[in-house]
Amino acid sequence: MKYLSNKNGFLGIDNKVNFKEKVVIVPFGLEKTVSYGGGTKNGPKEIIKASHQVELYDEELNCEPYKKIGIKTLKPFKIDKNIKKALSKMSKINQEIIDKKLFPMTFGGEHSITPGCIVPFTKKYKDICLLHFDAHADLRESYNGEKFSHASAIKRCLDYPNVSLISFGIRNITIDTVPDHFFPKDSKIRKASQVISQTFGGSTQLNILVEGDIYDPLSLQHIDKLMNHIKEKNKAVSSTYSIADVIKKMHYSFNNGNPDSLSIPSSRELIEQYMFLYSIASEDNDFDLILNDTDDPSFTQCFVRIKKVSTADLMALVLSLIHI
Repeated sequence: MKYLSNKNGFLGIDNKVNFKEKVVIVPFGLEKTVSYGGGTKNGPKEIIKASHQVELYDEELNCEPYKKIGIKTLKPFKIDKNIKKALSKMSKINQEIIDKKLFPMTFGGEHSITPGCIVPFTKKYKDICLLHFDAHADLRESYNGEKFSHASAIKRCLDYPNVSLISFGIRNITIDTVPDHFFPKDSKIRKASQVISQTFGGSTQLNILVEGDIYDPLSLQHIDKLMNHIKEKNKAVSSTYSIADVIKKMHYSFNNGNPDSLSIPSSRELIEQYMFLYSIASEDNDFDLILNDTDDPSFTQCFVRIKKVSTADLMALVLSLIHI
């Protein structure tokens, strides 16, 4: 591996300083799939240039860390115009660095370099967790016909079964995203989601908070109508559950299973009696999820179980509730 001089490399360290490197800076100015503005190819050069203005002393560590760590910067090299070949070269460079028991730090370049960077780590370690700081999720399966686009970088990383993800700062996500598809088909998370969906009618739950006089018969009737409307109008919904279901079932049972009694009672006193009986016959925390106070409730939660759907389906469901 050929390095730049200390002075021309990252941090602009004096050439007189002699140290054994532990970290290797890899300038990889890939610019192949940018979709808005160009310039990413100049990223490594500009990062290194700006680093020469950084103060080297760290007051928290009470030292100049580079002297203990040892940082060298690779000389710039030609990057193939074919993105697959470019990513393969990126992987080989990092592999060579890791084989020498050094740590690579890559400067891009567009986001599409990320899956190439992590390949050697996926081979070396059983499990890897990516900390992803970005405004965009970069989880598209492809973008503009390119599977290795900058907009698909994190999705390509998740193609490796031993890679998990924590993203920070995301403000944009594609409307057609299916959360299960963030993970490989054979990943434990995706398999668990499939089992939950098959067993419980979906692994996604939407909670709706309703405020008001919850024991009022009219309020309960409206809650019941809302839940029925959601089930009937949204194919993505597998089931709903609310306090209205509890009251209806109790009313049905106390009337010897009369079909006409599977409804909300018209008497507030009767509703309060049902809830009192239920509360003393059940565990203390049975109502914690649906009522804030069994004696004088001011709000209740309704639960909507959703089948495996895309974010587009989920958004359509939310919008349908807004317009009720």
